[in-house]
Amino acid sequence: MGKPLVSYTTMITVTASVSTSAYATNDQLGGIQTLTRTGRENQAGSVLHSVTVISSEGQAPELDILFFNQLPDVTSTDNAAINVIDSELRDKCVGFINFSATDYKLINGQSAAIGCVRNVGLVLKPIAGSQDCFAVPILRTAVTFTSSNSLVFKYELLQD
Repeated sequence: MGKPLVSYTTMITVTASVSTSAYATNDQLGGIQTLTRTGRENQAGSVLHSVTVISSEGQAPELDILFFNQLPDVTSTDNAAINVIDSELRDKCVGFINFSATDYKLINGQSAAIGCVRNVGLVLKPIAGSQDCFAVPILRTAVTFTSSNSLVFKYELLQD
């Protein structure tokens, strides 16, 4: 009898290092995020179940998050217009998710915001010899943060 398709759940938490200067629409938000041990073993896959974004400043930024099965060659940096080489998208990008304004709830008297996208279903499978995938957040609205560590991303994965 074969093993179950999905047998483990894990949460990968990334605190984004963001700029305190104004961001424009289509800017890269923070650096490339390493989703460490996306697979439990080399080249083992997982399914992205949900993504949560927590803002300690009450910001609810609309954004897209691109996912890659290996480290992408992104020529942009934090707080600059996103620039991913076309061949990198074709060869390494496995999909994206979108956070819209309606995905967030303001809490604590609007001093914090939590956004969540559930039931994503995106397969993340690192390349041979790796257990890591990567994420690149892109802002779809202009925003300014007052603290460089005000955003936390939580990736819930169902692993093989």
